[in-house]
Amino acid sequence: MGDLDTADKLSLLSTRLESNRDLIQSLQAQASALREQLLDGQPSSGGGSGRDRGSVDFADYDTRFAELQKENQLLNQTIKQYESTLEIVMSKFRAQTQTIQRERHEVQRQLERVLEDERQTNRALREENLVLQERLDTSLRVMREAVRVDEETDVNSLITSLASENENLRQLLTLSAETAVM
Repeated sequence: MGDLDTADKLSLLSTRLESNRDLIQSLQAQASALREQLLDGQPSSGGGSGRDRGSVDFADYDTRFAELQKENQLLNQTIKQYESTLEIVMSKFRAQTQTIQRERHEVQRQLERVLEDERQTNRALREENLVLQERLDTSLRVMREAVRVDEETDVNSLITSLASENENLRQLLTLSAETAVM
């Protein structure tokens, strides 16, 4: 019986209790029948004097009946102990289940808050990214325009400088041709 769990033990004890109750009822019925026979003076079956045989059978039945009542009481006490133990275990189980559910709900709420915070942070970063992207595009446009203008300015200044150098070279050539003629 050591290997059986509480529910199996309780079931076994309940079965034994029911069996003992049935046996007690049967014995009570037999005892009542014997009493009636003794009171009526009818001989019991099995020979001999009715009174001697009836009192011996009645004493055996009373002894067996008393033993069964004691066993019945012990079984009832054992069942009550198992029931109270089972109730204690179940109340602890319910309390732990409620605690776990509360903790799970709290963790879920915390995770939902963290998720919402992360979503807000993500939205803010997206918005900041869009603003920075627009600034970068604007900066690139300004830089391209500046490079274009700078290139145009460089070409104009190069042309001006080349024209001026060309003019200086012509003057030198003219001077050189005049000095060579002289």
